[in-house]
Amino acid sequence: ADLRILAEFEQSGEWTLEPGDMLYLPPRLAHYGVAVDDCLTYSVGFRAPSAAEVLTHFTDFLGQFLPDEERYSDADAQPVSDPHQIQHDALDRLKALLDKHMNDKDLLLTWFGQFMTEPRYPEQVVGEELSEEELVEALEDGAILIRNPSARMAWSELNDDLMLFASGRSCPLPAKLRELLKLVCAADALHIDNLGEWLQDEDGLMLVQQLIKQGSLGFANE
Repeated sequence: ADLRILAEFEQSGEWTLEPGDMLYLPPRLAHYGVAVDDCLTYSVGFRAPSAAEVLTHFTDFLGQFLPDEERYSDADAQPVSDPHQIQHDALDRLKALLDKHMNDKDLLLTWFGQFMTEPRYPEQVVGEELSEEELVEALEDGAILIRNPSARMAWSELNDDLMLFASGRSCPLPAKLRELLKLVCAADALHIDNLGEWLQDEDGLMLVQQLIKQGSLGFANE
């Protein structure tokens, strides 16, 4: 199974829950649950990336933007008595190369937003094509848009603009769409009443259309 299961489990406590009870388990606490009779049990987990995941994913992301021509260089290296000894100035040059890219805050933000909104089940984030006219007509006829249960969305500021992150993708947007981004990320449903004025804005309408096409938003009756 694709789960982290202990080879040996040593019990130190036991609780029997009644209907409606909730048991909180702190992080890194091993546990083993058994149903004592017919029941439905819901387990809600809070995901946090490990340091290994962060480093691996971020460096893979950075690699997409680095040209092959950019390489480690030691043209200023001085002659040494032992050519087999790794000198500390070589480490300093290497660290400078890494710091140059690892300290790029804009790329870090872009990666983090994409990484944290990646859907757990990407195959369930499927969109549909429709024109802006079809979208407006549907909303005017009472259609309601909701977030795909498998989709995640967030937004942030990036210099003078904004950045929307949706289902592992990012999109730079003008600052005027700030309130629309808040609405799209937080609202339980989008409809003609709360989207009204944004449907008259070319950028706002295009954003909603693209989120439907991407699959992060969908019509409630589908």
